Amino acid sequence: MPWSSRVVTLVLLVTTALVAGDHVLHVGTDTLVHHWRPQIDGQTVWVVPMFAAAAVAMLALAAMLPSRSEVETWWPFVLAVVLFEIAYWATGQWGDTHGTLLTVVLVVTWIGRVAVTSAPRRTVVLASALLALTGPAVEGLVSIAGMFDYRDPDVLGVPWWLFALYLHGGPAVVAMAGVVRSARGSAVSARHAA
Repeated sequence: MPWSSRVVTLVLLVTTALVAGDHVLHVGTDTLVHHWRPQIDGQTVWVVPMFAAAAVAMLALAAMLPSRSEVETWWPFVLAVVLFEIAYWATGQWGDTHGTLLTVVLVVTWIGRVAVTSAPRRTVVLASALLALTGPAVEGLVSIAGMFDYRDPDVLGVPWWLFALYLHGGPAVVAMAGVVRSARGSAVSARHAA
């Protein structure tokens, strides 16, 4: 798959996973409520460009990360996204009723993911920390601007568990780096062969 197609596919997959997660796992469970109009089934349409911008930012971060992977495989990325969505699901189920315990469970499971990853651990920790700091900060600012409200916020208009949820995005960004690097390597090899 050409590099440009791979980039577009990654952005579309991440955007879709985030929009679906917000709609089904948070709006659908009343974990948060959207205020801005227009809306589709309780979710503001502004979520799509916001999450698309987040996907592009994650892709930019992935492109800057060191990656050992030059193997053309999507499986580490797909697995990382599935595990992120499972964590996302847990926040919609227990975020409002067991927020502190959920935060602890999310952090402990993230530590377990870091411990068993085949990716460079420092890179996973760096990507996770960047997401855990910037994601909730951006969501907090957007919430303060009136786009949505979490039902049970703790700081900056967001719950504590949101920081722990964003940690789980780090492995997906690192896996994305491998996909981007392998595509870039294929494109460079094709140019040299021509």
